[in-house]
Amino acid sequence: LNSERNNLKGVVGIIFPSTCMPVESALFYHIQSGLYERKYQTLVCLTDDRMDKEIETIRMFRAFGIRGFIIFPAINERYNEEILRLSLERFPHVLVDRYLSNISSSFVVSDNCQATRDAVFYLLKQRKNIAFITQKDNTTNTKERFDGFERAFSDQGLPIDTRNWFINPGFLPLPETGEALKEFLSSRKNIDGIICVNTPLASLTYAILQESGRRVPEDVTLVSFDDPKLPFVPYVEQDVRTIGLSAVDILVRQMENEYFFTWKKVPTRLVTDVAYPQPFSQPFTTDIWKDSSGPEQER
Repeated sequence: LNSERNNLKGVVGIIFPSTCMPVESALFYHIQSGLYERKYQTLVCLTDDRMDKEIETIRMFRAFGIRGFIIFPAINERYNEEILRLSLERFPHVLVDRYLSNISSSFVVSDNCQATRDAVFYLLKQRKNIAFITQKDNTTNTKERFDGFERAFSDQGLPIDTRNWFINPGFLPLPETGEALKEFLSSRKNIDGIICVNTPLASLTYAILQESGRRVPEDVTLVSFDDPKLPFVPYVEQDVRTIGLSAVDILVRQMENEYFFTWKKVPTRLVTDVAYPQPFSQPFTTDIWKDSSGPEQER
């Protein structure tokens, strides 16, 4: 914490739910590298998506005398009172990936609404019955992906069949998710296009389709948020480098000049030319999920 004696400008707290997901890991890398290039050292805490741990860490880091925060907020139905306090006290901080509605905290996120619209438009050019596979949470990125899905159908003047929505109760697939998703897909043989909001759900969906004899992309076109590294599965690519470095730039300006509130939504890119080889030497099956729970599923 005496970093100024070592020709550094101070310490910044980085708070993330985890670094298990490739997008989280890449975003963390760009943030920490960007801060180091600007002569700031970092304190880091991974919260396991627990708000109590996030609250405790913010209080602890402030007691240590840090100059600012970059926070990837935890999934929770309630607002973090400590993030609200940072806003009210105009303490330098920037949120990434998710933001809190009605709180004046600066944030940098992907344009999730437009990204989902692009994915739906891509599917509607070749398919008719589109399924939406997502998780149940109140984060802004999930809400905006729902909004983008609905807007895409509205823009085309098409009705939305919510029976083609599968909502997983958690962010990651639970042990029982596989059976529930298998039942969902077997009861809707007419589905020929699917959007998954993260790579774990995309991998599980791909495995179930393969086991049931439905081929990707011949029978079903599958699209994922982020790269699941599956053969012939297009994906939404988030510009995590821009998100990370933009968050660093905003925070440094807050710390070195004057506190201000701003937000930025970073465009995404739909990658459609995907032709990976079969990801494993053995057939890709749902067995990899049966005994998994929590962050270990990502490994």
